[in-house]
Amino acid sequence: MSDAPEVLVTGAAGFIGAAVCRRLVALGARVVGVDDLSAGDPARVADLAGSSFDLVVADVRDESLLDGLLAREPRAVLHLAGHVGVRRVLADPEQCEAENLALGRSLADAVARCDRVPRLVAAST
Repeated sequence: MSDAPEVLVTGAAGFIGAAVCRRLVALGARVVGVDDLSAGDPARVADLAGSSFDLVVADVRDESLLDGLLAREPRAVLHLAGHVGVRRVLADPEQCEAENLALGRSLADAVARCDRVPRLVAAST
């Protein structure tokens, strides 16, 4: 196993998430990306196949999944997942807000259950 730092990135197949994953891999990090593909596209990270990148297709609200990924003790978690898109938000802003809060809450709760708490960065466009 490499001693390179592991980073967990939610929303890894999104426009920004994919660029962040690509840069982290280029810097030598092992990256585990999580994306439910509701807005992400696995083609955005296809060029990382065979590198130190793994894509897990799953919902960030899956408690057991997050616990398993965080048990690997990543050095950092970058939370970029969200239900996005102007049309989607305008069509149902309350639902989008509720979903995005649930994503963040799920991740925060999972991090709180960790023995060793990683650095957590949450960002949204």
